[in-house]
Amino acid sequence: MNKELLSFLGITRKSGNIIFGMDSVKKEILNDKIRLLLITQDISENSFGEISKTANEHNIKMLKINATKDEINNATGKYAAIMGILNENFSKKISSLVTENIEKNENIIREEFNI
Repeated sequence: MNKELLSFLGITRKSGNIIFGMDSVKKEILNDKIRLLLITQDISENSFGEISKTANEHNIKMLKINATKDEINNATGKYAAIMGILNENFSKKISSLVTENIEKNENIIREEFNI
């Protein structure tokens, strides 16, 4: 996992622009506040199906990153497989970091939905 992306997720948390966990993220999707969804590689199949359905219904872009819940916990202080980014500028920066990592051929998996 890219250290720059994990570091930026920590900054995003400190700024208050990230929501963690299924219930909190779904609530903010329904309130039209989520700009980007991030999911970890170790998300359960059931959780992935549930959040994918919600994201599709509300036309939310979702990126699956090659990070574990433990790595997210180390970077942000929160143990979660699902993260919702609230700010448009933060979501653009995170998307660009993921894209840059793909171009550098680093070990990041990118899956996009509803683009």
